[in-house]
Amino acid sequence: MKRSVEVIFLGPYPPPVNGQSVAFKMAYDKYNGSKYLCSQNLEQLPIYKKIYFGILLIFRYFFLAVSKRYKVMYLAGSRSIGGAIKDFFSILLFHYTGSRVVMHLHAAFFDRFIHSLPIYLKPFFRLAYHKVDRFIVLHECMTEEYKDFQANSQISVVHNFYDSVLDSVSLKDKPASDVIKIGYLSNLLFSKGIFILVEAFIELKKEYNNIELHLAGQYLSDSYMTADEVRKKISVLSQNKSSRIFYHGPLYGEQKKNFLINMDIFCLPSFYSSEAMPISIIEAMRCGCVIITSDHHYLPFLVGPDQGSCATAGSVESLRVNLKRYLGNIVKYESVKQGNIEFAKNNFSPEAYASKMNEIFDQELKSPYI
Repeated sequence: MKRSVEVIFLGPYPPPVNGQSVAFKMAYDKYNGSKYLCSQNLEQLPIYKKIYFGILLIFRYFFLAVSKRYKVMYLAGSRSIGGAIKDFFSILLFHYTGSRVVMHLHAAFFDRFIHSLPIYLKPFFRLAYHKVDRFIVLHECMTEEYKDFQANSQISVVHNFYDSVLDSVSLKDKPASDVIKIGYLSNLLFSKGIFILVEAFIELKKEYNNIELHLAGQYLSDSYMTADEVRKKISVLSQNKSSRIFYHGPLYGEQKKNFLINMDIFCLPSFYSSEAMPISIIEAMRCGCVIITSDHHYLPFLVGPDQGSCATAGSVESLRVNLKRYLGNIVKYESVKQGNIEFAKNNFSPEAYASKMNEIFDQELKSPYI
């Protein structure tokens, strides 16, 4: 049977919006060949709905795979057990029905994830992952995580990207002000370091009367704190006018652009368990912000001394010290801001991302395996 569709896309097409869903949307939207979308965005559903819709998805994979219509199956890989079970079935079903399998990982430490699997599941998942024809990772430093699979699979590096709405931003767009604005733009999770930042800011406010903290993003739960608990704490802080802490809600497109242009320092002191290469940091660079993040996982590979600094993950005092370095004279660091704009343009453009992804699809379509 002749395969009539070049690429089937299995992954989380937004909403909700997060780094993985944004990257998946870009890969799908910018692919110009024949394609089919199978969205599987279950992350924010309650557990019983995840199980129900997860089972339905597996049946859907079966019927899609046995149709033998698809030359390449592109999968946005998961790092949860439930998500990995879906990946297990999709990889094996499409592999054994003759599709090339491309798996794109947006989280850090794939090798540790496999090692952490229950002993009774590990052989099954290793079997499936050995059937992947190509893994896509976010940075050159992450390829070592896949050394156990390199005999059977290609490993490709595709850097993350900033939103094309930021393409025209230049340093002259940033307004001059005596107030130094510190920005946070990401999902509001405890493990993204949001309250580490709040505590450091409260301490710094005792020394500086010209600083503000601006927060943007949607409330989400993690193993430390529920979304409702995060919301309540942020609401108390932002409703106190003397706190100088402002919450802007989730921001997209032009609203996100205007938010980042108005920030002097962007701060994401994350200790999130699978943090890799956050798009929010890349977008803040593109908008000319000094970047302060944590020394967690691969973040120091993204933010070096020329881009800003990395505080000790989980440390309020280390974050306070790193912020203070720039608060005394933010004008002094105009070269860092301009350098970050150029660094983002040269390394993380949306055009480069789309081009690289299409190049990978073209290579897979030419494979003799089909």
